[in-house]
Amino acid sequence: MLSCTAEGGAAIRYLANKKWAISLVVLLGVFIYLIGYFGYAYYNIQEIVTEIADISHETKRPKHIVLISQELDNPFWRTVEKGAREATKTWDMQMEYIGPIRLNEEEQTKLLDKYIAAKVDGILIQGVQGDAYRKLIDKAVMKNIPVVTVDTDVPDSKRISYVGTDHYDAGKQLGERLLRSYGTKGNIGIILGSKDSLSQNLRYKGFLSAIDAYPDLRISALDFSNLSRIGAAQAAEDMLMNHPDLDVMVGFSALDGLGILQIINELKNQNSIKVFGFDDLPETRQALAIQEIEASVMQMSYLMGQEAVHVLHQYFDGEQVPDIQYMEVKILDHTNALRGG
Repeated sequence: MLSCTAEGGAAIRYLANKKWAISLVVLLGVFIYLIGYFGYAYYNIQEIVTEIADISHETKRPKHIVLISQELDNPFWRTVEKGAREATKTWDMQMEYIGPIRLNEEEQTKLLDKYIAAKVDGILIQGVQGDAYRKLIDKAVMKNIPVVTVDTDVPDSKRISYVGTDHYDAGKQLGERLLRSYGTKGNIGIILGSKDSLSQNLRYKGFLSAIDAYPDLRISALDFSNLSRIGAAQAAEDMLMNHPDLDVMVGFSALDGLGILQIINELKNQNSIKVFGFDDLPETRQALAIQEIEASVMQMSYLMGQEAVHVLHQYFDGEQVPDIQYMEVKILDHTNALRGG
C-alpha cells in the first residue's frame, strides 16, 4: 500500500515537473516570438522614419523663383538680377531671370501667366498697371505663390510686398537739385522712359512738385524714349530742333541722360544746356565726373534685388514681411560720381 502511494506521488511530481517544463518551453517560445516581432516592428518603424526623413528632405529642396523684368537687357534690370542672384546663394534658392526683349507690357503679362502655370515657388516682378496684370498677381497669391513687386508697385493687388524706390520722392529730390544747380528761370525739356510706366510718372510728378512754385521755370517740351538710348537721342534731337531755347534737359530713365548728352555733343551745345538724369551707369558716372551731366539720381538697384529675395525668404520661413520697403536714393554729381556716391 505504501509502495503504491509513493509511486503515485512520484508520478504526480513527474507530471507537475513535465507541465512546468512544457510551460517554460512555451514561455520561451512566446518570448522568442515577441523579440522577433518587436525586432521586425522596429525595422519597419526605422523604414518609415527613413521615408519620412526623405520626404522632409525633399520638402527642403531649393525654392524655385523667377524674376520677370521690364526689359531683359536693360542695365538697371541686369543690376537688379545680380543682386537677386547673390541673395539666392545665401537663402538656397534657384532663380530664373526673364523679360521682354524690348519694352512690352503685354509680353510681361504673358510671362507672369506662364510662370503661375509652371507653379514656381515665388515671383519677383516689375509692376504693370491694369486689371489684367493685377488679376494675375491675385491669382498667383491665391495659388500660394507669393509675389513681390520690384521697382514699380501694384498697390491694389494681393502682392505680399513692394521693394523699390519711392519714385515720387526721387523725382522731387532731382527737382530740388535742379533748383540749386541751375536756378528758378528757364525752359526745360523732359524725356520719360515710358508713357504708361507708373514709376516714370511718379518721378515726373515729384519733380513738378519741386519746381511748381517757380512760374519762370517752364516745361517747354516732353517726349518718351521707350527706355532706349536711341529713343532718348531721337527725342532729344526733335526737342532741340523744335525748341532751340531749351536751357535744361532732364531724363527720367537710366539711358535717357546719355541719349540726351549724345545729341548735345553732336550739336556742340554741351556748354549751354544743363543735363540731369537717373541712375548710375558707368558712362553716366564718367559724364558726371567731367560735368557733362550735372546730377543724377542713383537708385540702389543691386540692393533692391537682394532685398526682394530676402523678403521671399522671410515669407517662406513664416515671418511677417513689410508691405512696402523703400530703398534709399542718392544724388550723384562731379564730387562723388567716381567714389560710389
